[in-house]
Amino acid sequence: MTTGVKQILQAAEGFANEHRSTGRQPFFHPTSMYLPSQPLRRYSAFTRDVSEQGIGLLHAMPLEPGRITLETYLGEGKCIKNRVEITWCLPCGDGWFISGGAFVV
Repeated sequence: MTTGVKQILQAAEGFANEHRSTGRQPFFHPTSMYLPSQPLRRYSAFTRDVSEQGIGLLHAMPLEPGRITLETYLGEGKCIKNRVEITWCLPCGDGWFISGGAFVV
């Protein structure tokens, strides 16, 4: 095993040791984000993972904490809308960001 592969596996172990109240499932789907400040403008993103309480996102812009609307495409013409309270956002390289939020019920 090369040093690069070992480093990737070590980084992945760090994510596996997160202390969340519920487990997340991988869920990579295209989604659209609508911000309260620009409710008619659609921003493209991807979901990363999902749980009963929240969702992880990948996008090409920083997000401030607060509520957004997600329109997620499930395939076969199915699309769902959810309100999400973004709680964190971090840069992850080359203009990309990851964020996480809780579903608003």
